[in-house]
Amino acid sequence: MKNSLRLPALSEDNALLRPAGVTDRVQIVDVLRGFALFGILVIHSVQNFVNATTVGLMGLGPKNTFVKTSLEFLIEDKFFIIFSFLFGWSFYLIYQHATHKRKPFVQLFVWRLVILLGIGIFHSFFYRSDILQVYAVVGFPLIFCRNLSNRSLLLLCATLFFSSVPCVIYRDEIALNFALLKQHHIPVPSKLSYNLSSGRLFVTSSMFVLGLYAGKTGILQHIAGQDKLLKRIVAASGCSIVLTAIGIRSETLNLGLTHSGIYLSNAIFYCLQNIAFSCFYVSLVTLLYSQRAFTSSLSWLEPLGRMGLTAYIMQSVFFQLFYIYWDGLELGFPGAMLVTFSFYAGQILMAEFWLMHFRHGPMEWIWRSLTYLVTNKLPASLDKD
Repeated sequence: MKNSLRLPALSEDNALLRPAGVTDRVQIVDVLRGFALFGILVIHSVQNFVNATTVGLMGLGPKNTFVKTSLEFLIEDKFFIIFSFLFGWSFYLIYQHATHKRKPFVQLFVWRLVILLGIGIFHSFFYRSDILQVYAVVGFPLIFCRNLSNRSLLLLCATLFFSSVPCVIYRDEIALNFALLKQHHIPVPSKLSYNLSSGRLFVTSSMFVLGLYAGKTGILQHIAGQDKLLKRIVAASGCSIVLTAIGIRSETLNLGLTHSGIYLSNAIFYCLQNIAFSCFYVSLVTLLYSQRAFTSSLSWLEPLGRMGLTAYIMQSVFFQLFYIYWDGLELGFPGAMLVTFSFYAGQILMAEFWLMHFRHGPMEWIWRSLTYLVTNKLPASLDKD
């Protein structure tokens, strides 16, 4: 059955963002990746509308501002965290495969990251918010974490995550220092400035490590029978969202904090709220997927998750065409969001159609071909074999 839960087979088709064979996959990972792509699409669409369209630059009315703020509260950074977590999980699967096959893992993984960096550089030519370059660079240290104990991985994850707090607190100073370096003609990647000053560099690293931990412990491979654990995570993360929201509003609660104290607490609460939201989303989707009543519905996300790299790049093409070249068709905010949701639905249907005929997405096939230095034609779907 398509929706049955399987352990990941150690096959030649396991890939970095996407292991490729249908029968070799952990379906919940594909579902989560398809879900994460929805959040990434929506928040980037909001940002492009506000910053790149004539209508958006004129400002939003009260109702549209409320919707925009709500979407930012629910989505911004949260789905990026999920995407990064799944990248770390996939790293473990590749390592497991290489170890089982007694293949030179380090050389293979480094080469894959070099190719990913090249794809990211190409992607950045038409979309400046590319994250593939960041993933390629931050992915290198994972090689040195693969043999750490589970306890060490959790400790490293926490250390990296909380290292993002000082970056958020001193983001203005960090950005200023990078600007001074550029003034002195010292070449500094602009992405480094943003990812360091926003704390995203450390958050990404921590989620990679957490994904590696999840892979080693088999949490996502064995979701059947874990309803109680998942429900506890949903409840705990939900409570954490509420508590951090109260913490962020401490300035209006007259708790006697100084200005610097409020700034520090808000930075901490904001980082914790993002991870709480991400845990809430992942655990809730996983819990629902483990229930037979919801498995079929959520499985619509699986094909899109299998083509994660292709879908991500096609979203950038959508932003470039719809917002930059076509000025959002001069639609208002609701119209632009409707087009965005329609595009996502189209991506789901297109991924389903494509994978009925081919085993890999186009970008996944290019990545795999470059990895193994082969130029075979796109393989047919396993359903055709």
